Amino acid sequence: MKEEIQKTFDNYLEQFREDENVCEQIKKTVLEQVGLGDELTPVIQRFLNIAQEQEYAYAVPLGYAMMFL
Repeated sequence: MKEEIQKTFDNYLEQFREDENVCEQIKKTVLEQVGLGDELTPVIQRFLNIAQEQEYAYAVPLGYAMMFL
């Protein structure tokens, strides 16, 4: 994964720990990068872990759905 894209995901995921509203931006970025395939799996797993820790009602099912991209 390109370093720039990784930094973007890292920034979004840090924001996501504090606010569920950023998950739409994360979803959009994941969809834009869907060609990366398995390289996205760790990012999506981090997203899902944070969503479960924070008990985000919308983000948890979204994380599971993104695992199947």
